[in-house]
Amino acid sequence: SILTHTGGSTVESSEKASIKLFTLREDSVASTTLNYFPAYFQAPQYSPDGSNLLIAAEMLRCHSTLVVARNDGEPQYLLVDWQGPLTFSWSPGGKRIAYVAGRPSPLGGSIGTLNIIGMADGEEKSSFQVQRSNVLAFFWSPDSTRIAFFEPKLVPGDESQETFVLSVSVFN
Repeated sequence: SILTHTGGSTVESSEKASIKLFTLREDSVASTTLNYFPAYFQAPQYSPDGSNLLIAAEMLRCHSTLVVARNDGEPQYLLVDWQGPLTFSWSPGGKRIAYVAGRPSPLGGSIGTLNIIGMADGEEKSSFQVQRSNVLAFFWSPDSTRIAFFEPKLVPGDESQETFVLSVSVFN
């Protein structure tokens, strides 16, 4: 199956915004439009084991809600509600979700605080907020024990950034 997010977000008043699930069959492709209004986010994701989806949906007007849904699109858990863009990623091991609840950056794009949610059996079990508020991007290590993230300096004329690596194995 393939997930797509097209047409922008309903937050931007796009009537054509949608999240679709395409299922490849032996002789055809089935398309299902999920019953969510897309919020600000880059791309939906499958959990590493393929049992769940991670998407941002507009549940309240102008709010992005991070949703864990079954792989057929049925919502299971609402994790985060935020008025603005969300960037998110499932850890390769499937036991954690990292996200940045963003706000506009003076350099363009969005920045925000990095948050990590510990998951067990698809449910939130713990959460941790990294005490850095200008995170631009983040990446999981292949073994899910560390997360690297970048912060721009936010100084006019200085386009450099700081890089950090955090061990996430210290909390469950």
